[in-house]
Amino acid sequence: MFEQIYKVSELDVSGEDDIDEMMGDTFLKRVVERFKEMENDFDEIIDSID
Repeated sequence: MFEQIYKVSELDVSGEDDIDEMMGDTFLKRVVERFKEMENDFDEIIDSID
């Protein structure tokens, strides 16, 4: 239900290997945490209008 986009300049990467390196475990864990926070924020808003 949520979407997040990261725009990376083509000048910052030289190929797929750079992208794979950027998408390491630490980054992906933080993205998952951010989505959980987004869901919690949304749930609070929905609950407040009930």
